[in-house]
Amino acid sequence: MVEETESLSPQRFPLLFLALITFMVCTHLFRDAAQALVENLLLSLVAITSAVTLSSENKLRKLVLVLAAVFIMSRWAGSYYGSETIKVLSLFLMLLYFTYIVKGVLQFLLKSRVVDSNVILGCVAAYLMIGILISFGFALLLEFDPSAFSVPASEMDYTDILYFTMITFTTIGYGDITPTASMTRMLAYFSGIIGQMYMGIITAIIV
Repeated sequence: MVEETESLSPQRFPLLFLALITFMVCTHLFRDAAQALVENLLLSLVAITSAVTLSSENKLRKLVLVLAAVFIMSRWAGSYYGSETIKVLSLFLMLLYFTYIVKGVLQFLLKSRVVDSNVILGCVAAYLMIGILISFGFALLLEFDPSAFSVPASEMDYTDILYFTMITFTTIGYGDITPTASMTRMLAYFSGIIGQMYMGIITAIIV
């Protein structure tokens, strides 16, 4: 059986990097009636590009593509059917999928013997994907406790969650959005620790 780290397509990290940047930029540009549609389309794009990046062997490709398909369907269903159960299930599946993808990318990066532009973009892509993964964790906690954050606006959407996550992940911490529940506070400080550990440890190992 071929290991996951040997099954990555080595020249496709630029594609995943572009998909992630597009998702993070466009998510904040469209904050109107089309917001849910844009988020779902771009998350689907990220899922497809990550599946293409991670798989090059037939058996693994089928597994990753099936996981990506389940992830995409659950995301669309959670957005448009309005059922709280479906929303929670879709967020849980997103956590599982992104955890699997991040694990595969990190294993590949840590075993790379040549650091080129593809590996560097892979490092950045993994960093962004960890941030998005943590944002799904915050979104899941918010489903269970709508008062888990103190925000200036009356309602917190995914754009706010992603913004808070990346600000915390990079340890900037403006303070305009603050976690109030114990679980969101715990995930917030773990987010900051993980962000610093990534920059200090993963980058150092690769260099």
